[in-house]
Amino acid sequence: MTDDASVRSDARIDAYLDHLRVVRRLQPLSVESYSRDLLHLARFAAGRGTTPDALTLHDLEAFVRRLMAEGYSPRSVARMVAGVRGFYRHLLIGRAIAANPAEDLRPPRAWRELPRYLSLDEVDALLAAPDLTTPRGRRDRALLDVLYATGLRVSELVSLRPSDVNLDAGYLTCIGKGDKQRIVPVGEQAIAALEAYLSDGRAALTKGRSSPWLFPSGRGIAALTRVGFWKLLKAYALK
Repeated sequence: MTDDASVRSDARIDAYLDHLRVVRRLQPLSVESYSRDLLHLARFAAGRGTTPDALTLHDLEAFVRRLMAEGYSPRSVARMVAGVRGFYRHLLIGRAIAANPAEDLRPPRAWRELPRYLSLDEVDALLAAPDLTTPRGRRDRALLDVLYATGLRVSELVSLRPSDVNLDAGYLTCIGKGDKQRIVPVGEQAIAALEAYLSDGRAALTKGRSSPWLFPSGRGIAALTRVGFWKLLKAYALK
């Protein structure tokens, strides 16, 4: 495990925090927030056996996926991404790095929070409710994990096709309002659920028949409907 004290001693992060205090004259609470966020980055870099200034865009995108997989909200991750981008701009201006790896780093799209009456224990119970020994259970677990990890609208979720999911890169594409396509990061837990469903669940659910939908209904190859999704969600919530 990485020693937090050694992570906090990263000279370039410390210099950036001093810059925020002295030059930009940020309030102490703001500097403390930047410090916490950059500590996450330093821990991530240390876990890869390197330092923050040596990370690449690919590394930083993995960092964002890690934060989402750890349960941080998109708004929290977006704040951290903003802090990371500021840190690397500072390094670039100071010629500590030759190129800014965070220039094209983008935060995840924010979504509405879960209803306040749903506790974390209740979320965990809901995700654990499907019976993973059955094809339908593996489909439902993948459905719930993807919904929780991405915040897709139900209509977007049930309209997904297998080709919309890129498990290796950790994202999916969907068509939203106005027929606009967008790319949405997917957390590690949801990726694992999708892999389990696609390798040992979907073909059994369709009985080997071809279906254009990622999540066909339990009765065949047609897409799961919005009404069907809400029915299964209600059934699991009442367990």
